[in-house]
Order: sequence, then C-alpha cells, then structure tokens
Amino acid sequence: MTVDFREYQSKLVELQREFHRFPELAFHEIKTTAFIVNYLMKLGYDVVQMDPSGCSAMLPQKKKGRTIILRTEIDALPIQELTNL
Repeated sequence: MTVDFREYQSKLVELQREFHRFPELAFHEIKTTAFIVNYLMKLGYDVVQMDPSGCSAMLPQKKKGRTIILRTEIDALPIQELTNL
C-alpha cells in the first residue's frame, strides 16, 4: 500500500505550528503530551501515557499486517529566537 503524504501536508503543518507555539523543555512536555494523547485517542489509537511526559500508541487492527514504528522527540531547545517571529 502506498500513501501519498501530500494529502496530509496542511494538517501536518498545522500540528507543527501548534507544537512550536508552546515549546516545553525535556521531561516537562506536559501540555505537549496531553495534546498528543488527546489527538491520538480521537483517531482511535490505544494510548499509554508515560511519567513524567511522553506516550506510546498503537492503532488496533482487525487483521494481521505490517507494523510501523515511529519515534519522535517532542522537547524544545532552550534558545532565544532572533527572528522577531
């Protein structure tokens, strides 16, 4: 099965902008994790939240098939933007 990710581009950009609007440092990604957990649960994923932050999720499948694993970093770096954005 081939997926054309261009159809998801606008949603991915929207999510990226949301995450960048409220940056949180490592092990303090409380709001970011809550947003991700809520978003994935709405999509039907089984979500396990980790302490103090982070989560894992699995989309239940009715039939056997390939498994895709995705790992991401959600923490921000403590820098000052000099772009006036």
